[in-house]
Amino acid sequence: MLLNQIDICRKSFAEYVERKLHSAGSMQDHSFIRENMLLKLHHSMRVCGIAKRISNEEAFSDNEKIISYLCALFHDIGRFDQFMKFKTFLDSKSFNHAEYGYEILVNTDIIEGVDVETRRIIAGSTRLHNRQNIPDETDPYLRRFVNITRDADKIDILELFCNYHSSRAKNKNDALELDLPDTVGFNSEIVELIYAKKTISNSLRKNYNDMKLIHLAWVLDLNYRESFRTIKRRKTLERFSEFLPKEAEITEVISFVHEYVRHKSE
Repeated sequence: MLLNQIDICRKSFAEYVERKLHSAGSMQDHSFIRENMLLKLHHSMRVCGIAKRISNEEAFSDNEKIISYLCALFHDIGRFDQFMKFKTFLDSKSFNHAEYGYEILVNTDIIEGVDVETRRIIAGSTRLHNRQNIPDETDPYLRRFVNITRDADKIDILELFCNYHSSRAKNKNDALELDLPDTVGFNSEIVELIYAKKTISNSLRKNYNDMKLIHLAWVLDLNYRESFRTIKRRKTLERFSEFLPKEAEITEVISFVHEYVRHKSE
């Protein structure tokens, strides 16, 4: 694959997002919609950078590095229509943004600038990036790119929420809080599943603290050593933990996750 295909896809992606931003400009609550569409645009670009670093450190071929970048670029393509139409990032209250993104990629010309096999990988990675578990029947080659997209996505969302939690008092964004009540306490079942290293269903979220704990648990689902090293290098856990409940049970589970990251990053 030629490097200029990245430029072609970047241009196609940018034009798509610009059309959505233009359409949102005439809508009621356009400032709120635009703010959150831009949030997803900037998130997507950061995920590209993280995926690039992971692929560089994990001995991907030059062609695979390009595919990793493109999977990251398009992974949230379904978010723009989702937020414009429903003003939410909750799939349960709108549509599955990954499935919707897959449909965009296979039914429009947005990635026509790449070869057929690469289009299959980009579309498949987009479709699977938000699954609780990747289906067992997923072919190993596709799985590599799903994994790197999922890792980069999680790393950036954790970073995004570190920044959001620290400025939340002045810049609250209801779209990021997914309509969850900001009440005391947390769901102990989530803590148990963290110790068991199990993926956790979003259905267990009962309040804002539960969302934070599920974000913490994402670290256990990372796939590449460089992903763990990125978490360690950025001190993500230290910063994120500041916003978790100050209870012994939480302190202990944070230590458990810290130790897991230390081990996996070696």
